[in-house]
Amino acid sequence: PPFSNLFPYPSLFRSYLVNVPGRFDDEAVIINLTEGQIDTVTASETELRIADFEADFPSLVVNGRAQGPFKDVMTALNHPRVGYADYLSLDLEQVGGTLDAQMRFALPLKPSLPAEEVEVDISGQLIDVRTNALFAGLPIREANLQTVIDGDGLVAKGTVTAGGIPLTINWHQYFQASADIGTALDFRGTMTDEHLAGLGFN
Repeated sequence: PPFSNLFPYPSLFRSYLVNVPGRFDDEAVIINLTEGQIDTVTASETELRIADFEADFPSLVVNGRAQGPFKDVMTALNHPRVGYADYLSLDLEQVGGTLDAQMRFALPLKPSLPAEEVEVDISGQLIDVRTNALFAGLPIREANLQTVIDGDGLVAKGTVTAGGIPLTINWHQYFQASADIGTALDFRGTMTDEHLAGLGFN
């Protein structure tokens, strides 16, 4: 097909795909990015693959590592076609900390793309993250979590401070409307008299 039909987003490619190693044949165009920067997020060890040329719309798959402010990554993932921050009730103005993760995006190169056709998979570490109140009205601080996000939901395991209380958590958030439950949260911690007083219990 005409080359222009393979790239319905030419401004994106003009901005970022310049003088980078790659290869192509009749099955795929593969571009390798050793390191790059998009605003505050550093991408490394990234492969961009465009294939399925015989389909109505070629497919784009991007695999790579991303490191940067958790707020900026979640802002990008809150695009209306994905909307992860809204789904998780994150107030992006109160979000802080760092993400270090392997990320995969897959989508057909359509000029108009339905949200359900965008695949996003993230697996990595949240480091010293803070958020607005997500559980029982308690703000989250000092969260260090091993996290996986995909089309089915989110799994986060590690330690947080919730409302001043140090906890170990195992959090499952299910995105599918057909799921029997939306949230499953297991947590363990020890509450002192000081913690209780901070919550308004005398």
